[in-house]
Amino acid sequence: MTAVLIVLGIAVVVLLAVTLHLARRGLPAGSDEKAQAWAPVVPPPKANVAVVTLYELWMNRVEQEKLGADDGLLPEVLYAAGGVERELRDLRKALDDEQQLAAQEPPRPTVLLQDRSAPAPAAQRQPIGGPYAAARPVREASYSFVNLVSWARSMVDRTDRPSKPGSSGRAGLLPSLPPGELRDRVAASLQHFRTALRESRSRSGAAFDAGAANPVLAAEEQQVTTDRDLLAYGTELMTAVELFVNQVLDAFAADRA
Repeated sequence: MTAVLIVLGIAVVVLLAVTLHLARRGLPAGSDEKAQAWAPVVPPPKANVAVVTLYELWMNRVEQEKLGADDGLLPEVLYAAGGVERELRDLRKALDDEQQLAAQEPPRPTVLLQDRSAPAPAAQRQPIGGPYAAARPVREASYSFVNLVSWARSMVDRTDRPSKPGSSGRAGLLPSLPPGELRDRVAASLQHFRTALRESRSRSGAAFDAGAANPVLAAEEQQVTTDRDLLAYGTELMTAVELFVNQVLDAFAADRA
């Protein structure tokens, strides 16, 4: 009997010690496991990776090497080049979205124009925009490509253009330069870039038609401007933009040497 009382006394002492320890921590018995079970899972912070554009690299070079005049004509040319870069990025995204849409959805049914008395079944109803509107990714790709070409033409205009309609005077970066090697190098680079733009008007028109026309009734026009054609020409044009800008910046750098 004495041994039993001793064991019970030891158990009570141990229990009081554990309870006192938990009370000092402000936690009830068994709360550690519950707290861990209910603790919210906080994901680690994502790395903030900034994508540096070519436009930013070009402008950084202009600032570091003190290139160009103070009137801002060179930055205007570079800004237009940055527009080409931006639209090419959007064009790639739009074409990716178009491919995903084509893989997920069946092709649109042919619209029978002879019989419109009965409503079309739900599975055959056209999406928002009706049968005469291209799918949204197709329109986005068309917008981006037309804008890309427009920015490329703006590069030419900001480099050399008539000062007024019908006037023989010139305006832009090139006419502002004094006669000499710098002006000759910029003029030669501009001539090569204009050569790369020869097909831009027809390509832009085809892309416009592909986005604006009915995909069923204008299938022939859309086949002329495929995804591959848009992306290939846009990439080639961006390559010509990079070459032109780098040549112009190199010419300004050599002029300062």
